[in-house]
Amino acid sequence: MKNDPPSSPGSILLGIPVSPGIRIGKACKVRHRKVAAAYRPIEDPHIDKEIERFEEAVRLSIRQLGKQKSNIDRRKAAGHYFILEAHKLMLQDDMLSRQTTDFIRRNACNAEWALHITVERLTSQFRKIDDDNARKRVADLADVFQRVLENLTGEKREKFHSIDEDAIIVAHNLTPGDATHFYTKPIRGLALERGGKASHIAIVARSMQIPAVMGLADLLDQVPDRTTIIIDGGNGVVIVDPNEEQLAEYIDKQERQARIENRLRSDRDLPAVTLDDARITLRANIESLKELPAVLETGAEGVGLFRTEFIFMDRLSPPTEEEHFSYYRELVEKCVSGPVTIRTLDIGGDKLPAYWPECEEENPALGCRAIRSLYQDSQFFKDQLRALYRASVFGDMRLLLPFVSGPTELSQVLRFLSGTRRELEQEGIAFRAETPVGIMIELPSAAVVADLLAPMAAFFSIGTNDLIQYTLAVDRDSEELSYIYNPMHPAILRLIQTTCRHGEEAGIPVHLCGEMASEPVFTLLLIGLGVTELDAPPSALPYLKEIIRSSTMAEARELAAKALSAPTPGEVEDIVFSEMVKRFPELIGGEF
Repeated sequence: MKNDPPSSPGSILLGIPVSPGIRIGKACKVRHRKVAAAYRPIEDPHIDKEIERFEEAVRLSIRQLGKQKSNIDRRKAAGHYFILEAHKLMLQDDMLSRQTTDFIRRNACNAEWALHITVERLTSQFRKIDDDNARKRVADLADVFQRVLENLTGEKREKFHSIDEDAIIVAHNLTPGDATHFYTKPIRGLALERGGKASHIAIVARSMQIPAVMGLADLLDQVPDRTTIIIDGGNGVVIVDPNEEQLAEYIDKQERQARIENRLRSDRDLPAVTLDDARITLRANIESLKELPAVLETGAEGVGLFRTEFIFMDRLSPPTEEEHFSYYRELVEKCVSGPVTIRTLDIGGDKLPAYWPECEEENPALGCRAIRSLYQDSQFFKDQLRALYRASVFGDMRLLLPFVSGPTELSQVLRFLSGTRRELEQEGIAFRAETPVGIMIELPSAAVVADLLAPMAAFFSIGTNDLIQYTLAVDRDSEELSYIYNPMHPAILRLIQTTCRHGEEAGIPVHLCGEMASEPVFTLLLIGLGVTELDAPPSALPYLKEIIRSSTMAEARELAAKALSAPTPGEVEDIVFSEMVKRFPELIGGEF
């Protein structure tokens, strides 16, 4: 939605909430001028020299990244550190350099243009993928491209000018390279025209606890430099030139939020037990090693969902078995607070890395993704499985299979796992044969036949994001149909309850790991429906624990029963939201 230009003090702009917190400060506008790549022919005798010029620019870029990394405290800003490391690995990847140098030779052109074409080709491949990790790769490539281009041309993008103590950065977009200024400049908040929750700058902002709002259309044209602004990163609100009433309101909100967070932090080591002694497990959802410190700091009982897609997507060539093994071993060794549940690769269909075998499909969302990709090329899956089993002897690991549609498909995959274990045994390689294997319940068919799947699984993990999408036949990213995508639809509640009932009958735990798990407003409803474990981002866990420890299971079941009796999503919302806001006004806030 395009925001209208502010015409009076107190104008409110709405964007995407990406890093929570409230800050009041002065707008500091940052504008970047991109270095452009122009075509220039190169005479044959000078081609080798042109290639040497390109390779030197790459080497210089790698040295710059190394220097920036050395200025970062890895323990305090692991997210930013590993982003810069990913950029360094991209530059060291043979595919990027080889394609660029090959283009210079074939087309007798300058290095700037050859690099531009190479990056455009790779970017085009990533843009075909509707996936957060793919979007990150596009941003990575753009930043790496600009860095090398600067070193080729000697031109520099405009950097941060003098920043005052109370500065809130207002910009079109920022790069991970720009974020190195956050450690030396007194930045209080970020308001950007571009970006979203999965962008690298959002990851850096969250890791450094800098409130941030993104997706603010035409922001630079609406905010005069040095104007006082309020940024509410939890609700995606930016207030330009606030009036006295707005200032007083947000100062009060800041103070209340600080008190709440201090109280929740003090309960970190307490178990998530209801007042009538029902035990709920709270684990963290993460997708990289850099997030492990947050798992330990928030009192999570291990990792409930570790997504492995980025291991495949964050590169220009497939990961080897040894690369997989090294990563998973470090993960399970370092996670000392509980087991690590690792989801096997969930790519394919419309989420394909650059090196993946192409598969033409009219509807990729219903095609060869996740375990179905076995039928296209099983080697990727086998390399990952071998590494996972090998790493299982170094810690408490569980495997999770995504996108299971029913017993026949699950039987085929379990036979594949069995064959992998036999290979390792024959080779004399140590592994933990009894490693638990669970399945994602994210397709309506799996929920309907949960009674048939339960005897074949060590646990269920309900993925509500896809369950909602496939049950209601609506793309979760569709703006036009967003009113249909509703977790409070009676069909969704019934599928969750059915899955939990069959899990309980079979004596297996039922996790829930979708976005619903991270929203405190749904906590009582979910445990009332029978969910025994909630897996959410680390930052959400203290809020979920507070609600669980302040309630009884009897109250949760009563709320679930009322919600299940309602015939429409709107009526379910009225029941659930009114109860939760009344009981937990400080945690829920009344804003949805």
